[in-house]
Amino acid sequence: MLEFIKKKKIENIFKSKDLITKNFGEETYKDIPGLCKVVSISQIERNNWSLNPGRYVGTFTKKEIKSNFRQELKELNLRLSSLNSEAKEIEKNLDKSMKLILKKNDE
Repeated sequence: MLEFIKKKKIENIFKSKDLITKNFGEETYKDIPGLCKVVSISQIERNNWSLNPGRYVGTFTKKEIKSNFRQELKELNLRLSSLNSEAKEIEKNLDKSMKLILKKNDE
């Protein structure tokens, strides 16, 4: 499980790096819906000084979310299949070990 978590963190870092490189490769800032936006002090004041990014940045489009969701769902399903196979193997080994322990105790 720890390997899976570490892998996900690494994937998130690389996804972030790719996102930043894709959008800021020219080293110039631009507003990107769902990611970042420059706002004026007066806009922040109109929002009761809230610095909640969602008020200014907006959200990703449904198409982006749907695409990412499907890909992540496929990856998670593959990982689940792998973990289920691993769990079956562990269960078999545990069952063998328990039978050996019980057999030795009966003798």
